[in-house]
Amino acid sequence: SRAYLRMRINGHWVSCLVDSGCELTLLPARLVNPNQIEETRMKVRAANGTAIPVIGTTCVRGKIGSDKVNIRGIVSDQVAEPMLSIEWLKEHKAVWDFDEGTLRLRGRMHKLVAREREDAWVRRVLIEEDIDNHDRDFERIGLRQCASRDKAQEDEHEQQDRYAFSHGE
Repeated sequence: SRAYLRMRINGHWVSCLVDSGCELTLLPARLVNPNQIEETRMKVRAANGTAIPVIGTTCVRGKIGSDKVNIRGIVSDQVAEPMLSIEWLKEHKAVWDFDEGTLRLRGRMHKLVAREREDAWVRRVLIEEDIDNHDRDFERIGLRQCASRDKAQEDEHEQQDRYAFSHGE
């Protein structure tokens, strides 16, 4: 079924799994620049109880067409694709139309796609401890509000997007 949202993260086109059962957004380390990662002591487990090694937390910009979205999450080298959690969906006021295969984010409609590959490692993620207050706990575990940390890098990605669009990519 269509549960993936195509977007550009740090210059890479990726399909992100939209997973309302996932408690925390995860990003593969290959998509995040080392200078965008902050240390954390957070422990994360897959739904089957397997520990997921955590490199740190991050806040990056994603681009879906002309729309920009913030992605706050955990970075791991043990996930093959970005996973957008229930918290990310709530933060972006998402409305998922399963019949149409669309996801509305802050009032803008986006088409979802089917999975492209079968080799993803981790699909469902759980925080090892309960959290009550979303904003306070994101701060506590090191997921601060997104801010453009590297304006030059964001500008470079904007130029790449314009070039790709003008050349039909």
